[in-house]
Parts: sequence; structure tokens; C-alpha cells
Amino acid sequence: MWWIITNYNDPHNSNYHSHSNILHHHHFYYQRRKQQLQFGLLLLCLICLLPTRLVWKSQKWSIRFASFPSFSSVRGTFQPKSSPIATAGNNNNRNNTSNQTPECRFFPEAMFQFQNSLKEEPEITATQPWVLHTTTTTTGTTTNKKYPTWHFPGLSHSLLKETFKGKRTLLVGDSTLFFMERWLQTLLYNKTKQDLNFLEHLNMTMANYNVNPDMDPDVGWNPDTPAHYYSKQDGTVVAWDGHRGMPGEAACHWDAVYEQITAMRPHVLVVNFGLHWLHLMQVGRDVPLCYVRAWLTYEDWLASIVLLAQEAGVKLLLFKTTNAVCTDHFWGEYSDGVTLYQNRNVEQTRAKCKRAIQAMVRDHTKMGTTAATKNNNDTLLYTNDNIVRYCQRAVLDEYGAKDLNLRLQEFVHNYQAKNANTNSNMTVAIFNDHDIQSCTYATLNDGRHYHPLNLMRIRMLANMIQCLYPKKGE
Repeated sequence: MWWIITNYNDPHNSNYHSHSNILHHHHFYYQRRKQQLQFGLLLLCLICLLPTRLVWKSQKWSIRFASFPSFSSVRGTFQPKSSPIATAGNNNNRNNTSNQTPECRFFPEAMFQFQNSLKEEPEITATQPWVLHTTTTTTGTTTNKKYPTWHFPGLSHSLLKETFKGKRTLLVGDSTLFFMERWLQTLLYNKTKQDLNFLEHLNMTMANYNVNPDMDPDVGWNPDTPAHYYSKQDGTVVAWDGHRGMPGEAACHWDAVYEQITAMRPHVLVVNFGLHWLHLMQVGRDVPLCYVRAWLTYEDWLASIVLLAQEAGVKLLLFKTTNAVCTDHFWGEYSDGVTLYQNRNVEQTRAKCKRAIQAMVRDHTKMGTTAATKNNNDTLLYTNDNIVRYCQRAVLDEYGAKDLNLRLQEFVHNYQAKNANTNSNMTVAIFNDHDIQSCTYATLNDGRHYHPLNLMRIRMLANMIQCLYPKKGE
């Protein structure tokens, strides 16, 4: 066919003129078919790529095609070794919870499967009831049920009431818990029972639109309004305390927060802090020396929280993981800076970081009997190896977040193993919302907050509290 067409276009061929009209018709026909095929392929690609989320009024609801960034330094998927993320901390007895439903009796396994569903299909599973049916294995003529059917209730008035009513719940940490508390505050204060029960019948996009149509991070609250819910009728308190905003010395001081924990004596305490301690030193995000210290002594800080929680009579202590970091969403200095910490010339950038920290240490030491002698171990803490470790592993990227989460996992695992046979009245576990976060829902020019996932995070937290909160009287 190709030869015939080219032969038609040969002016030296005797048939050229007599078939010119036929050639023109054929040429036009194939061009049109080619255009139709191209348009069809383009339409098919758009159908495949188009997210299921709708476009609402605000630009924050605009469709974003985002994928997980790839990092050469990331050490693999954050997977718990023995699932401390979902294991009760005081002993290994599966019956040590207030809820004896199958998903609570097999909580580590059930929560792991549930989180996978939230990650893979957030639109469907974010607020709706989740059910995983019985797993059976057949050997010959014998059928064995490995697990019973698991069911985590969806986000509704009954879930929130059963989880928080009569309890004092305190969320302590940075803005990743502050904004989540803002959404919870809205659900408890501003939504009717009918509004809340409607959420478990909606997909995530519609549920978000019903609660927060403009996707305002503060959900319409004045930024100066405290993030809390307080009910005089039944004694229910849900509150936030901590530090948020840009890095600063204020976030190194926790005395006021600790006093709030002691005064409130919460039944449930959710704690997180980590993103503030990550850096892009000398290339966009410098941090004070106390952040370096906090990162190096992270395990000591976790231990101090456990001790404080025990003294305050906390029943359930949940350590929240550090949020995922989507560097593809960084702009300006942050984007340029994280690139320098991930490219081939990273050693030059790390050397600048090291020199900057060493200069801060020298200034800190010159302060003599004030801050320098406040901590007698500072000389041993700011060693060359520790400074290099901070510059390398505490970068504001997904590697830095996962490194903190692995350290948190190890700490909780060791605590649970050490206290497995004690009579402690406090359960310690991990609220792992890191693994349900996706860059598709990360805030542009930020890459660290996931406001469209707040309802899903609240729902998962409520499911965890329902299962892990100790029995009455314990």
C-alpha cells in the first residue's frame, strides 16, 4: 500500500494525473483517520489520569496530578517489625481493652489491613464503615477460620460520642495535630447529629465538602481561637497544646505544655513533634541549636513524655508518627535546598551544615555559666559524629521523616517488651497516620500537611481509641 501511494505521487508516472483526485481523497481520508486516532488516545489518557475528586469553589480543590517523589536516600517502606503501631503497651493480653469486638481482639493485624485500605482507596474508605470478611484455609476436609470478620465503624455521631464522651483527650505537638484538632472541634461544636451520621455514607470528597467547603485549614475558626472542645454536661474535653509555625527558640520550651498535661490529667494523650527538628541548613531552613539537641536526644524526650503521662494518670498514650514529606510540592528556597541535599554534590552542602552547627556550638559554649552549663552533657552531645549524623539524617525530606518514625517505632517496641509483664495502667502505642498520607493530598507549596485527609485521620484515631482504651476500673 505504501508503494502504491508513493507511486501515485510520482509525476513521471503515466497514471499520476488521471489518479490525482483519487490520491487527494485517499490522503484526506488517512489524515482524518490519523487525527481521530490521536484524539481517541488523548481522550483515553485523560480518562485514565483524571482523579475522582471534584473541583469545588476554592483553588485548594483544584485537581492535582501528583505522585510520590523518589528519594535516593530513602531506606525502604516504613513497616513495623512487630507492629508496635497497634499493640497495647502494658501486656500482650488481647482482652485488655474496653471493646471485645473481633477487630479489637486482633487489633494489630486488623489495623494493618485497615490502614492499607485507607492508603489504597481513601475516597471510599475514609469515612465509610470498613469490613474485612473471614479468612479461611482448607486442609483436606477441614476448614479453619484464621480470623473472624473485622469491622471498623465509619465516621458518625455514634463513633465520636462513644470515643470521646466523658473523656479528657489532649493532643500535644505541632501543626499536624493542631489542624486535625480544628476539624474535630468543628465536628463536635458545629455539626448536628444528622450531619455527622450523613458522613459515613459519603466518599471523602463529599464528606470534606460538607464539613469544610472552602478547605480552610482553620475550618472557619479565628486563628486565635483555642483549639478545644469542652462540654460542661458530661465532662468531655478535647484540646490541643504545643508549638506551630516557623522554626524558633520557643518550640524548644515545653514547660508550659507539660504543666497543661499535669493540670488537665487527660485520659487519652496523643503526642507528636518531629518536623520542626528537620532542617535545610544553609540552603533555606536554618534551625536553632536546641533543635539539633532535640533531634539527637529524641528517645530521651519520648521517655520523658511516658513518665509525665504516667504521673498525670493517662490511660492511653499514643505517639503520632511524623508526617510524610512531599518535596515535589516544595517551592522557592525549600525546593532548591532539598535538591542540594539530594544531588551528587551533597557532601559540599553537608559540610556547610556542619560548619554552621559547629559555629552555634562555639557561641553556645561562650555563654559560660548560663545556657552552656545548664546541660552538663552538651560537650559530649555535640561531637563531630553527632553533628555529621544530624546533617545527614535530619534533612527535611521523606528520609528525615522516616528516620524519626523508625526511631519512634524502636522506642515503643522496646517499651512494650520491657513492660509486657508489668501491672501498668497505661497503654502505649503508635498512631501511624504517616502511612495513610499521599502526596496527591499534600498542600501545594508546603508538602507536609494533608488537610483533605483530616476526616480520615480523625476516624482512624477514634477507631484506635475505641479498641485500645483500657477497661473501666483498670
